[in-house]
Amino acid sequence: QNSKINLVGKKYNKLMLNDVRNNLDAAEFKKIFWVFALKYSTMITNHMFMQKLKKSPHSYVLNQPTKVLRFTKFGSKCVVYEPKTKSKLDRRGLVGKILMPDEEGYGYVIIFDNGRVIESKNVGMINEKKNMMIIWISAKNQNLLT
Repeated sequence: QNSKINLVGKKYNKLMLNDVRNNLDAAEFKKIFWVFALKYSTMITNHMFMQKLKKSPHSYVLNQPTKVLRFTKFGSKCVVYEPKTKSKLDRRGLVGKILMPDEEGYGYVIIFDNGRVIESKNVGMINEKKNMMIIWISAKNQNLLT
C-alpha cells in the first residue's frame, strides 16, 4: 500500500518539476522564480478534469460545478496601469511579465525587468490571443482531455 502511494507521489513530483523547468525555460526566467512556476503549475493541474473524480480536484474539494477557466501563459507580456506617477506626463503603462494569478484570484502577480514584483488588477495583455489558454473543464469534453 505504501509503495503505491510513494509511486504516485514520485510521479506527481516529477510532473511538477518538469512543468516548473518548462515554464521557467519558456518564459526565460531565472531559476529563483521556481516558486511562482510551481504555484502556477499546481493551479493549472488542480483545475484540469480528472477521470477518476469526474471533475477537477478544485471543483471536487469545493463541491462546486466545473466551469471554463482562462489562464494566461506563465511569463506572458502585459501592461500594468500605475496611476501614481511623479508627473502627469510620465508613462503610466508599465510592461512586465505575468508570474501567476494572485492569491485572491482578482488580478495577477507581475514582474518587471528591474526585478520588482507586484500584484495588480489593472493588467492588460499584450497579444492576448497568443498568450491565453482556455481550459474547458467539463464531463462532456472528458474524451478530449484523456
